[in-house]
Amino acid sequence: MTTIRLILLIAALFAAPQLMCEAVAAAQAQKTPTTRPAPTGLALEVTYLKGRAPGYDAVPPTGPAPRGTWYGLFGRLPDWRPAEGSLPTRAVNVVSRLEGDHVRVVVSVHQGERFHEKEAFVSTHLVRVNEGVEVGELTRFGVEPFTIKVVRVGPLPTNPPALVSRAPSIVLTGALPAADTTLPTYRVSVQNLSAKDVVALGVEVRVGGEQQLSAIRQGREGERLMAGGGAYELELLGVNEARPTAEGYAPAAPPDQEVRVTAAVFADGSFEGDARTAARFRAFVYGRRAQLARLVPLLREALAGANNVDGAAAAKRFHERVSALDDRAEESDVKALWKEFPTLDRGTDLKQTIEITMNGVKREVLREVEKFALSEIEQPGAGDFRAWLGASKERYERWLARL
Repeated sequence: MTTIRLILLIAALFAAPQLMCEAVAAAQAQKTPTTRPAPTGLALEVTYLKGRAPGYDAVPPTGPAPRGTWYGLFGRLPDWRPAEGSLPTRAVNVVSRLEGDHVRVVVSVHQGERFHEKEAFVSTHLVRVNEGVEVGELTRFGVEPFTIKVVRVGPLPTNPPALVSRAPSIVLTGALPAADTTLPTYRVSVQNLSAKDVVALGVEVRVGGEQQLSAIRQGREGERLMAGGGAYELELLGVNEARPTAEGYAPAAPPDQEVRVTAAVFADGSFEGDARTAARFRAFVYGRRAQLARLVPLLREALAGANNVDGAAAAKRFHERVSALDDRAEESDVKALWKEFPTLDRGTDLKQTIEITMNGVKREVLREVEKFALSEIEQPGAGDFRAWLGASKERYERWLARL
């Protein structure tokens, strides 16, 4: 069954525009292998804005779920007018996966008034190595077409990065370029000198002193990232850039890269380093806690009423109830968060970060329900929605307890 048909079938089942090609990706994902599959040596060269050099994203091997990147910078059609009631396009998502001698590329758009509230399918393409495709279907969403080409990437010379930590208790003890990745990746050894567990690290990659990439690494579903006195290996994508060649462009790794820990947040809520980074992570915690507190009762109620009912129908009802969950932050939570960071610049929008996180939790649950629906489409009667509800209730209860 094709990707497009699967998306249409799920949409018909739920009669809602929330559904995404990511749901298909999740349903097709295999269990995480014990050993890393060999890199493909292939990358997507994505021209996302006229007049700018393209970006590169590694194509994952056959087996793992498709992986991609969303682009918040893109050209808009000047004379395009959206249909009444439609949501603005905020980003373009490009996902890839190896399929035999080709690369499957799936394009979608994130839409929303406040943030990425839903995802809409745009197109799917099967592309050969050294060939490209223009995604003209993006014009339906007011976006200038992207050009996507599949290129083969040879080993890129990569120097070990400089290492800096702004958190006194966190020491970066070494870093080496990873040998088993398509695009430059670093494996950085981290040591926690504190007796306190670390739940999050703010990390940047800089080139020439300027920030190019940033992330907040955190424990899964509220778990710790590093034990007190413990060690951690941080795998971090390095910076790559498009270098002009006689044929167009090719990816290259800037030689003067720096990996910097900007902040460490501990399990007791204290932090070292950059207050803005720590406040963002704490906003994640507030948002997850608020939405999980609303979600868990829905799971308990759905589980109690799921005896001897059609799984697909129960999934549809539960999907509708989760879709209706609010993602507005309580003022009491916003005030409590600001109280933790009294010296932080008030221009920082912590309320929005809480609400983006609440919406993200809701969307994750919706994707999981859609994954169940997809399994029912592919193999009717194979799923047990009551078992799914029970496992999900326990999972989200444990997550909420850790927060």
